[in-house]
Amino acid sequence: MAFLREWLHRLWGFLRAGRRDSDLERELRAPLELAAEDAKRQGAAANDAAREARLRDGNPALAMDAVRDQRGLPWFDDLTRDIRYALRTLRRSRRSGCGILAVIVACLTYSSCASGPSSPSSAIALGLWGGDHVTMTVKRDSAQFEFDCAHGDVGSMLIVDARGRFNATGTFVREHGGPIRDGEVPDSHPATYSGSATGRTLVLTVRLTDLEETIGTFVLAHESPGRILKCL
Repeated sequence: MAFLREWLHRLWGFLRAGRRDSDLERELRAPLELAAEDAKRQGAAANDAAREARLRDGNPALAMDAVRDQRGLPWFDDLTRDIRYALRTLRRSRRSGCGILAVIVACLTYSSCASGPSSPSSAIALGLWGGDHVTMTVKRDSAQFEFDCAHGDVGSMLIVDARGRFNATGTFVREHGGPIRDGEVPDSHPATYSGSATGRTLVLTVRLTDLEETIGTFVLAHESPGRILKCL
């Protein structure tokens, strides 16, 4: 059932890509614009301020690509592009073997996408990652997360595959305002921490497996302090 839900979610994201892309772009560019304004107030030129914001918080275009891969059907997009290219080449080269060769290349590309990557995995960069409403501290054997009114952890190294994707299991603990009473049982849930990493930008989705509830999707930048507001 979990596998079916994931593919239905991907299909729905693929069909609604245009509408959600505009919302995501606004969400990603807002912190960059705020960071650029802060840099300009500190005396930086407009171009330098924008560049500094991108270096600190990551490239929105790369983050959007990572989110599209996570929520959509990237192999289908690759296949569609390859078929269009093969058909264009076939029309231009009907009297030669180039068109047939292009079709073969498209089929091989589709086969490679469908079968998945075969190159070795690697670890996510160590240290602090941060974004709106989240920070993540990556260590060699674990990762800790802080959210506005929650925290979580993963008790293993975060590994990404050849396409930059990761999927780890851990815990997610809801917090509340006010003092913690003696003997209070933490509101803890098993959770998955999944997403993709591209350079200094990481897209993270947190999902509670026992409640089948998605907490949210966050965009983090390496060596960024993040912005969280703890419950009071």
